[in-house]
Amino acid sequence: KNVHAILRALNMSEQPEKIEDTTGEENVQEEEEVLGQPKGEVVVETQGVTYVLKTVEANTGEESEEVLLNLRAKLYRWNEDETWKERGTGDLRILKNKETQKIRVLMRRDKILKVCANHFIYPSMELKPNVGNDKSWVYHVAADFADDVAKPEMLAVRFANIENATKFKEVFDAAKEAMKSFVEPAAPTSESESEEEKAEETKAETEAAPAEATA
Repeated sequence: KNVHAILRALNMSEQPEKIEDTTGEENVQEEEEVLGQPKGEVVVETQGVTYVLKTVEANTGEESEEVLLNLRAKLYRWNEDETWKERGTGDLRILKNKETQKIRVLMRRDKILKVCANHFIYPSMELKPNVGNDKSWVYHVAADFADDVAKPEMLAVRFANIENATKFKEVFDAAKEAMKSFVEPAAPTSESESEEEKAEETKAETEAAPAEATA
């Protein structure tokens, strides 16, 4: 009897222990809490204050567009006081919508990503050299949407070197040809408005935009 009892004890000790499944949702959740970085959140601590920031996928409207050109540039706008005002420095891109085939210029300011240029390219738009600067172009836009509301603008765009300025003109002119099948915004109906606009364009073209190096 003692022998049988010993054998039974040995057999029981050789049985593998049951291993519990530790990959369930509760364990994953505990692991996330230990790390302190739950999914969809980023914890940032600065000057002794802790902030919990929620990550959000932002739709910029650029997901369905092809990038034809992407160059660093500085943008200026002709102001009401008849001077050039800096609008921002950042990546200037020429984008083509894969569905509509329309081509536009889009530029966002560094860091804050605020839009400083957003307009279609039409055949009537002409790039003119900026006075005394072969790295810069001046052109008129009938409807720019940088401020969410369409309005005419006189813009000057300046690049770091002549090579980039030339690339911009090549892609810009090619876009003008491709956009011939689209209707441009209506021109001013008033003859006086048209004359005033022409006079403003002439003055802007003869007034050189600042020529310091692009950041």
